[in-house]
Amino acid sequence: MNIIFLIIAILALLLYVLNLSYKKTVQKLLESQHAEDDKDGRQTEPYQFQTNQIKYEMYDVKYLSNDNLKKIYQKVIIKNLWNNEPFYSLFFKILLAVDKNDLYIIDPHTKVITSHLRDENDQMMIIKSFQVLKTENVLALAIMSAIKEIVNFRDIEEAQSLLLALCIMVIQKSKYFSLYEQSDLIQFFLFGYDHVKNVEAILESLERDDYEYSFLQRALKGAIKSAKRYPYVNKGEESVSFERVSLPPKVLQHF
Repeated sequence: MNIIFLIIAILALLLYVLNLSYKKTVQKLLESQHAEDDKDGRQTEPYQFQTNQIKYEMYDVKYLSNDNLKKIYQKVIIKNLWNNEPFYSLFFKILLAVDKNDLYIIDPHTKVITSHLRDENDQMMIIKSFQVLKTENVLALAIMSAIKEIVNFRDIEEAQSLLLALCIMVIQKSKYFSLYEQSDLIQFFLFGYDHVKNVEAILESLERDDYEYSFLQRALKGAIKSAKRYPYVNKGEESVSFERVSLPPKVLQHF
């Protein structure tokens, strides 16, 4: 028995010596490799992808003056990297058009105050005063409310069509566009969009009270309810006009 224990002890000692020798050999090889790397100026740390250096051609948010629309641009386009064309340019052009034009929505609960005054030529003037909501603010609030459900939809084409449909819904509430047919608005703002039929189908389904897209209606109603009110005076002639906007050049940006 003593002989057996002795043999086992000798084997264990031999394994320990071999393992120690192996570790020393590996350590020497690693040190030698590091020395060669340092000599050649090579990096020994694992490579990390510089994703923040990937650049995209994008419209600069500085072209938007309304802070709420800037936030929408960041939340919709930048966060989801929705820069696929023609959607990207159409959506940015809508934001620009709403931002640059003084469009308003008449407060559905406002009281209209009518006054009769004479002008400098002694002509009778009818002046109406009421409360309005800025279309740009309503659009921003509506998108902010609905965007989470929009981006979670089946595919990107349907999600983006839902967003554009919501834009058309808000714009049609504006006093300037309130008498436009919906089909004319779609042609006006979405000309050249590949999936315009999807937008039309979404808007038609909302007219039938389709539950699947009802969150768009809720977002619009909520935006109108919570948007800030402003006093407005109409002196008998519609003073609001609409100026077409042109897209600015894109610039290389990284995110």
